[in-house]
Amino acid sequence: MGRTLLLALFALLIHYEGIAEALNMSLTQALKKKYVQINAVSTGGAQGECLNLSIKNNTSLFINIKIDHALIFRPSDTNYQDLVAAGGNLLALQSKTTKSIQLQTFCGKSYARGPKPNLKYNFYKQGDETMIGVAKLIVEKKLYNSIGQHAIWSLTNNHSLSGIYSARDTGNSKELVKYIAGRTGRPLPQYYTTHNVNTGTTTGAVFNPTIEKYVVVVEWSKPSSRNMHVLVHKENGELFLEEKNEQISKRGHKVTVELDPKKVAKGKYTVILRDDDNTVYQKNEVYVQ
Repeated sequence: MGRTLLLALFALLIHYEGIAEALNMSLTQALKKKYVQINAVSTGGAQGECLNLSIKNNTSLFINIKIDHALIFRPSDTNYQDLVAAGGNLLALQSKTTKSIQLQTFCGKSYARGPKPNLKYNFYKQGDETMIGVAKLIVEKKLYNSIGQHAIWSLTNNHSLSGIYSARDTGNSKELVKYIAGRTGRPLPQYYTTHNVNTGTTTGAVFNPTIEKYVVVVEWSKPSSRNMHVLVHKENGELFLEEKNEQISKRGHKVTVELDPKKVAKGKYTVILRDDDNTVYQKNEVYVQ
């Protein structure tokens, strides 16, 4: 009985010593110390879990790895796009073992092709503080969609902040735009734009710069005893339309104005929110090209 207890205590001691020897670090820290080796290949596609990352633990220690935010990977064939990993993933690596994880990534080179499967990638660098902040917001809000993609392009390819938009999620669109504008000093856009994005292509550019629609989102908390109007005027001051498709929720009132460049003449349009007394509450100028 005494020997059994002694063996149990010895096993427990080894267990706790193993825990004490475990290391907690980011992937970039582990790479810098040469504790790990990585191998990265694309799974195919421009957006989604598009990068398979294998991590080998070279040490005799247990390592808890956290994937840094905004890690940029470059392909062996530069005709294809860079991949920017959102990050935040956790991976536990026992000594001398290898594990793989699929990383949520975004296109980092909008004019290049989407990667084909099994394309070799190499770790290039981590993005700057603004990109790290954007990646954290993407992970926090789960913006693994066009909002997150256009936010990344606004940093990697200097795309307009107006592209950071989704009709299904105007709140997070605004939050990301405001964050990037605040960090970079770029002006807040007066309107949004929508574009065709071919995330599955391996032969042509992922991003199409042609603007599909110009969008102005007008929101307000309705003043008492006042009727509000959303009006669109042409450059010469002529009334073009009054948008009456109003959405009402606990947060207030919202009207979305869309201008299709294939259907309206080129030029400047002014979107105005006013009441019956002609008091103007919001004014946005849209230049349709």
